[in-house]
Amino acid sequence: LIGKVLSKRQDTQKMGEILLNWDFLDRKEDAAPAIMQTVYTQMMHNTFKDELGDELHSIMTNNYYFWQIRFEKMILDGDSAWFDDKTTEKKESMDDIILASAREVLDKYGSDPEKYVWGDLHQMGFVSAIMRKGALKYFMGKGPYPMDGSGETLYRASYNFTDPYEVSLSSAMRMVVDLADKDKVMAVVPSGTSGRIFDPHFKDQADAYMNGEKIYWWFSDSMIKEHTESEYALEPFSFPEDKQ
Repeated sequence: LIGKVLSKRQDTQKMGEILLNWDFLDRKEDAAPAIMQTVYTQMMHNTFKDELGDELHSIMTNNYYFWQIRFEKMILDGDSAWFDDKTTEKKESMDDIILASAREVLDKYGSDPEKYVWGDLHQMGFVSAIMRKGALKYFMGKGPYPMDGSGETLYRASYNFTDPYEVSLSSAMRMVVDLADKDKVMAVVPSGTSGRIFDPHFKDQADAYMNGEKIYWWFSDSMIKEHTESEYALEPFSFPEDKQ
């Protein structure tokens, strides 16, 4: 729907053509998902903010469960009083909001939408719990990485609409289990299997998580023994008699 509207205007025609030829996969290297997500986000702001005001709009935007399903129904219906911009004398339609939003995106991200790259905007990083924000947030973590997907894909990569397009929610684990294989499963955890900040396994699975590398977790005693690289032994301890 958005692509059809954009393709009718000379200044947004290229954006529309890219969307109309899109296969609807949110690949990090493609322009189409970048166009779709940025125009969609701007449409949402331009639809609701004039009625709600800055404070209420910010509260609503912060949780897409409040508005997203309703907003998509409005787009599919093609008509809603919300599309009218209350700050102007003209009565705007949905097409007006789509075009205005696309033009704002072109002003912000550049006049050639073919050069847009979803992964340049949509990235995921792994941060330490003691340093979640700021210039040094990846110092104890890893990233950021260009990220496929979005909030609408099985490859979950949601972002907060008040702070687009950094990934704020993704899978806690990726795992494939062959129920006939008692020796192993394939699994990867972002960004490592240890929660201790300076442990070598705190972030050593981040690259594998992002690039789809297969990591085997061994279950049978024989496979554990065969693939053991190191051991951590817990020895019983007793105090000397004079210390008891």
